[in-house]
Amino acid sequence: MKKFTMFEKKGKHAPRIGLKGERGYVYILVLVFLLVGALMIPVLLGYMGTGLTSGQIFERRTNELYAADAGVDDAIWQITSGKVSELSNPVVYDPYDYTNEWPYVLTEELNDQTVSVTVSNNWIPTNLAAPSPSEAREVIDARKLMINGTKTQTSEYRIRISFVPANEEERDSMHVTSIGVWLPSGYHYLEESSNLEYLGYSAPYVDKYAGGEVVIWYLSSRFGDLPPAGSTETAIIEFEYFEDLGIERPLETISWITAGGVPNAEFAWDNDTKVYSIKSTASDTTVDSVVYINSRYSAFMDNAITSPGDVSLAPGTYVEGNVQYNGELDDKGDIAGNIITDEIDWWPETEEWKKFFLDQVTSPPQPEPTPDPGYEIDLIDYADGDTLEPFYRRDGTGDLSIDNTGDPITIKLESGKVYYVTGDLRFRQPGGGQEYVIDMNFGTIFVEGSIDFPPQHVGLMGTGCIIAIRDINFQPEMVAEPNNYILVCSLEGFTWFKPQGDFYGSIAGLAYCDLNPTGQLIWTPAPGGLIIPGFGPGSGNSGGSFGNLTKYTWKID
Repeated sequence: MKKFTMFEKKGKHAPRIGLKGERGYVYILVLVFLLVGALMIPVLLGYMGTGLTSGQIFERRTNELYAADAGVDDAIWQITSGKVSELSNPVVYDPYDYTNEWPYVLTEELNDQTVSVTVSNNWIPTNLAAPSPSEAREVIDARKLMINGTKTQTSEYRIRISFVPANEEERDSMHVTSIGVWLPSGYHYLEESSNLEYLGYSAPYVDKYAGGEVVIWYLSSRFGDLPPAGSTETAIIEFEYFEDLGIERPLETISWITAGGVPNAEFAWDNDTKVYSIKSTASDTTVDSVVYINSRYSAFMDNAITSPGDVSLAPGTYVEGNVQYNGELDDKGDIAGNIITDEIDWWPETEEWKKFFLDQVTSPPQPEPTPDPGYEIDLIDYADGDTLEPFYRRDGTGDLSIDNTGDPITIKLESGKVYYVTGDLRFRQPGGGQEYVIDMNFGTIFVEGSIDFPPQHVGLMGTGCIIAIRDINFQPEMVAEPNNYILVCSLEGFTWFKPQGDFYGSIAGLAYCDLNPTGQLIWTPAPGGLIIPGFGPGSGNSGGSFGNLTKYTWKID
């Protein structure tokens, strides 16, 4: 048996001596960890609680924001669909009322939020106090003073002012005190670029306003002294602008005028643009937005010819006025005006215009839809100078023919009314001397199909609009005067344009012009009261809803 030495025994038990000497260190480390944990865990729990609370707040505010933004979108839908006119609290909605606000609550909760929305008409002219609803309506209904602004070329803007005096006294008494225009954010007036300054008038007042820029010419001038000098019924103010934001956005403006000397012509504002303020609230979150609806269709009125495609002018054709097109120009005629190739991005949507005109013959204030005249109207049943009752031709094929088997006659349309045909409209050519003349008389003819004006024994006169979705064969004998204005527009087809005699007004569509050598296409300023979206009664200047809508401001509170 082996014996261990003292050294070996001592060495064998050496580790035990070391462990016994380290007793208590582990306990101290545990205490340190417990102390650190005691200090950190409450803080971590606090951070976790704060994060959880913040997440809940963020989720709640996000839900509120989405709900409030949806309220803005609902208000926009109410506006663009014409439903805003149904608001009646605190009073029935009035497009001329710039004082009241119209609140309503969405019928369903969004993100568990009740959404309250307020819509109001926004008044832009800075140096002109908002009129009362009755004052505004009197000015519009009087149709004496009208103003429209539109972009004519790249970096060029035109304000067209029309004045219709009742007599020589009003013609001489009319004087202008100011002309203004509001340019949206990013757009600026180019100094010394207006034709007013070129003619010796003072430079305009320019200042920041409503997120954009306001430009006001303060004048003391007879209306007839404004450019074009000598005209007592039309003034054209032109200027240039520049853009500094470097982003693509439409140029929506508001133009206005103040004047004196003629009752019911003391002021006017842009017919084409309607401005609304919208406030939408969901719990503690509110979104404020200002939206602009601009029909832009007054550009039709600024051109002699407007085409989203080609324009062809036959030999001998004389056009006095601007020609704007986006396709090809086959010009064998003579154009006394500007050739404009800027993109026509505002061409009307067919369904939009159909709805507008359909509402005119089916919706209030008329107690029931406009009567259907059947497939034919014979003017033998009318006396010379009678008014043709408004009609809505819809049964069967929807086609309608107008003829005259009696003595020569002039028949008038009813002023401010729409004559609607769902099929084709044909003005028949009567035999012999049984001719007839249609006096537009500020009426509008809208046809879903095609329109045919034959070349003999059918005459046309007065002021109004002739609009078809498809082709227009336009060859009537014109019994027109220089103060007349007729818009002939084909939304999707061709306008075959060969009237007999001088034509005053504008044509729009894929245009082929083959004018009689003795006739001319002469652009004249459009008066107020034309019945198209954004221009006449039921349109933009009286609370209509048709056109291009733009959100210009969007603020969260």
